[in-house]
Amino acid sequence: MMVAESSNAIRRVLWSGGMYSKRSIAAATGLSIATCNTALNQMELCGEVSSAAGDHGAVGRNARIYAVRDDYKPVLCMVCDVEQSVRVVRALVVSVTGKTLAHRGWRLARLGEADLAFCLDEALRDVPGIAQVVCGVPGIVQNGVVGYCDMPELDGVQLECLVRRRFGLPCIAANDMHLKALGYYCERGGEEEVVTLANFPEGLRPGTATVHKGVVVTGSTDFAGMVGFLPSACGSSPSVPPPSAFVRPCNELIAQCLAAVVVSLNPGVVLCSGGLFDEAVLDGLVSRLSEWLPPELLPEFQMREDLDECYLRGMLKRALDPRLDGDCAE
Repeated sequence: MMVAESSNAIRRVLWSGGMYSKRSIAAATGLSIATCNTALNQMELCGEVSSAAGDHGAVGRNARIYAVRDDYKPVLCMVCDVEQSVRVVRALVVSVTGKTLAHRGWRLARLGEADLAFCLDEALRDVPGIAQVVCGVPGIVQNGVVGYCDMPELDGVQLECLVRRRFGLPCIAANDMHLKALGYYCERGGEEEVVTLANFPEGLRPGTATVHKGVVVTGSTDFAGMVGFLPSACGSSPSVPPPSAFVRPCNELIAQCLAAVVVSLNPGVVLCSGGLFDEAVLDGLVSRLSEWLPPELLPEFQMREDLDECYLRGMLKRALDPRLDGDCAE
């Protein structure tokens, strides 16, 4: 195995957090202790890991234990959202183990390209050595360009290019639901699972995101899951409901959106969130879907109010996976 591959195998262990001896790393990776020794020495030399003496039961000597350094090439996670027409931006600098090193936020009347660049500039000052930027937005992101966003002023912004050109950093921009669903999938830990996240905010088009056995289903133009654009059978004739239709009560609209997801993607579990959801709506949803679809084929439905942890987990995974594909962490 090449040195880069060996180092990446070790990173997969260390990035889970905690401290490890060379012997425990060798056991977890399948590498020899000699190979681990070579890789760890190099990683310690460049400041990626730190080591300390630790008692592991060895007779007459202490084995060294290793951990990744929190300040080594952290990730800046930029969360862009809308709360009752107010633009909310949160910036979190996160270590490769998921530890938040710094955070700040802004509430703005508008979030155009210049406004976002200002927030990025401020956030990048908080912690030195930031290696990557991940941006989550409530809209489609195709080839790094934002479209159909809940903040129309971001439509057409070349977000990834903006970060690379202005700040010289690699950037991943993605739909917020895709990132949250990926984080939820990782949280559950079932590699063969098919999970869907469904968000029904009040006064905005709802969206869903599905992860199929580790792969986020984005579609050919990143439009997959935009159930708010489905024509509704409610009313005198089928039509695409405006965002203003998604206010309480709209249980029938919610049921129609999720029926389409169940039939087309067949998830094993659907996690529901958003201001339109509560336990009563969830109970009525299952009852309504059971009238339309075979009850034994319905997924498990869950509800959660706070998805911040899933969001951050998904953003970090999107940032770190490319580092492990090659040797870009060096």
